[in-house]
Amino acid sequence: MTLYFDHLVHFVKGTPIEAIKKMELHGWEAVSGGRHEMWGTYNSLMYAGLSYIEFLAVENTETAKKSTNPLIELLVKDEEGFGQVCLRTNDIQKWKEDLERKGIQTSSVINAERRRENGDLLKWKMLFIEERDTGLPYSFFIEWSGDDEKRLSEMKQSGIIPQKQLGRKISSVHFGVKDIEATAEKWSSLLNIQAGEAYMDSRLGSFCKSITIGDTELIFIEPGENDYMTELLAKKGERPFLVTFDGNEASETVEIFGGLYSL
Repeated sequence: MTLYFDHLVHFVKGTPIEAIKKMELHGWEAVSGGRHEMWGTYNSLMYAGLSYIEFLAVENTETAKKSTNPLIELLVKDEEGFGQVCLRTNDIQKWKEDLERKGIQTSSVINAERRRENGDLLKWKMLFIEERDTGLPYSFFIEWSGDDEKRLSEMKQSGIIPQKQLGRKISSVHFGVKDIEATAEKWSSLLNIQAGEAYMDSRLGSFCKSITIGDTELIFIEPGENDYMTELLAKKGERPFLVTFDGNEASETVEIFGGLYSL
């Protein structure tokens, strides 16, 4: 039951096209994704290798507010910025069974689809952890139709993944949390992954603890003396707040639609 980091969902209050134009200013190419008519949403996607950022926005407010999809429920109520991470598996049913054996309540496996702009039908399955609290939203799970190698080849050929971004990776996602020990323990248990030792990040002035999913590190960070994170927790609660990419030594950190990018 190997897990890979699939994508980070970035909630935007404008349109997905605006996100594409914004990323262009920073040298990154994003593409239109499509519409999720059953949820009243639409998106655009920015790939770094096979992982990506999903810029998700409400298109039909009435439909979105009626949705029972946990991700859409979070989108409707949340501030603009990063919302939730998604982990990829090739056997989502086994993950459902594993979580339920641990006493974790999950959604049913949700079958989803949308049409790309070229008319191709894209299909996938989703699974959510339904234990709700006011803290950090758990990751959700996705299983795509077709294996990773085939999907990568198709997206390279179609230009969905630009050549210049094929060698890039999402190296880390940082989460602002109140208690790194409790959060890391909870996620480690859920995902069957050992958390690393706590450490002090002198740049952030905060204590951190992480787990690694494939090539991507999920780093939980307490505010410490970091005013930005203290304000973030007060305003948004526990959420992702920073994403970093490898493959570029001359990176810059910029705030885009309520989220920090180290590009």
